[in-house]
Amino acid sequence: MPRYVDHAERRQAIVEAAWALIADEGYEAVTIRRLAQELGGATGRITNFFSTKDDILMAVLDELTASHHSGLAQLSSALDDAGADLELIASAIVESLPLDDDRIRDWKIWLVFWSRASISPVVAKQHQEVYEAWRSRLATALSGAAGSGQQVTALQQRAEQLLAFIDGLGVHLLIEPDRAEAEALFELVYSQIAATLAQLGAEV
Repeated sequence: MPRYVDHAERRQAIVEAAWALIADEGYEAVTIRRLAQELGGATGRITNFFSTKDDILMAVLDELTASHHSGLAQLSSALDDAGADLELIASAIVESLPLDDDRIRDWKIWLVFWSRASISPVVAKQHQEVYEAWRSRLATALSGAAGSGQQVTALQQRAEQLLAFIDGLGVHLLIEPDRAEAEALFELVYSQIAATLAQLGAEV
């Protein structure tokens, strides 16, 4: 009787192995042969699911954005809970930054994703889709904090500004982890959100 193979489980194992390699050694370490070695199988075990390295990277990104345990999922949930509370919004953003091993691992994936998106049209398309969702998510949070009557265009512009701030801050923390002091980061993020809301004409 042929042995049952759980294809979803096998694919997930490949994604998790690739994620670990990227976080520990960089995107260059991810090859079909290396993944097969990590998983103790033949290269066909990988190519049955993924044709290229970019296919693997995009699967890793899907896992990063969809997993209930990911920093992004937790940020989205925290923003929902924060409502119009500016301190809770700031705290949610700080908690998404690379302040511990798990979040550092997540942010390393983002660095690779940004790099590949700059040269790969396929990855760039996925980048646009993911970031459009996050612009919308941040615009909703800003709308809740600023109150009613905000123009959609203005909210989108301020969400873009806030997203760029978060990305830039996260990258600096990866490079200079000694700056990762939670209280100081909270003050910095809070001030940025307050300034963003002031640009929308909201009272803080």
